[in-house]
Amino acid sequence: MKQLFLLLAFAIAVLSTTAQQKKFSIGPYLDGALSFGELATINKAGYGGGARASFTLTPRFSLQLAAGYLHFKTAKGHDNVRIGDIIMDMDYPNPKINAIPVKLGLRYELPAPFYVQADAGAVIFLDNHFQDEFPGLHYNREDDTFYTLDNRYNKGATFTLAPAVGVHVSKSVAMDLRYEHWFAKTPAGFMALRAALSF
Repeated sequence: MKQLFLLLAFAIAVLSTTAQQKKFSIGPYLDGALSFGELATINKAGYGGGARASFTLTPRFSLQLAAGYLHFKTAKGHDNVRIGDIIMDMDYPNPKINAIPVKLGLRYELPAPFYVQADAGAVIFLDNHFQDEFPGLHYNREDDTFYTLDNRYNKGATFTLAPAVGVHVSKSVAMDLRYEHWFAKTPAGFMALRAALSF
């Protein structure tokens, strides 16, 4: 959380300087995400939105500050579940993920209309209240072991990095494709398409 406060303090300092020079814009954005790796085993698709502010530093470089909400919907899994001495073959609910990403980034303008961008920041996980409907141990046929379901992204916060490449569709509309990586206890990665409007 200390890193998050430092990022916000830096962004506020830049805002104070650029606001006087009228070199900033702000607007909403929408996200659509598709997960990979460990995250894909429990939540394949997500969506969200938020607000992004842009602060011009030079004709090529701008500082980007974004905060929003991201939701990965629940997906059902299927496995053998041991309850007491009984092993049952059944469906079970995977945990949903609700998160608030707060990121600071640097954008570089390539020859029009393209740009590249790199964001870093914190992802704050909300209390997702995941409850296993069938408490017990799940059986892994491949190595003959049992494991317990848990919510890997339930509470707290983690560091995130997100490189992106984008295009200015018009003077006020931009779209970019990014890969975002969460450095949680169980690392998570996903691709996201973002559409942003600026004023």
